[in-house]
Amino acid sequence: MKQKDKQQIASMSKTDLTVQIRDLKKQITALELDKYTKPMKNVRAITALRLKVAMMKTRLNDASVATVAKEK
Repeated sequence: MKQKDKQQIASMSKTDLTVQIRDLKKQITALELDKYTKPMKNVRAITALRLKVAMMKTRLNDASVATVAKEK
């Protein structure tokens, strides 16, 4: 993943991250279903999307931990 993509993920708000995660999961399921019916152009597309979802979830959890620490 490129540095520009990582910076964009870091600058997103919680609601944007949750919306993006939901959309990416829909794309993953669609690609997984299509994998069995027609050949894929990019074999690593699902892996790349899963990595992106993992990074977004990590960022989302880091943001929630940071806000809890500030409240204490």
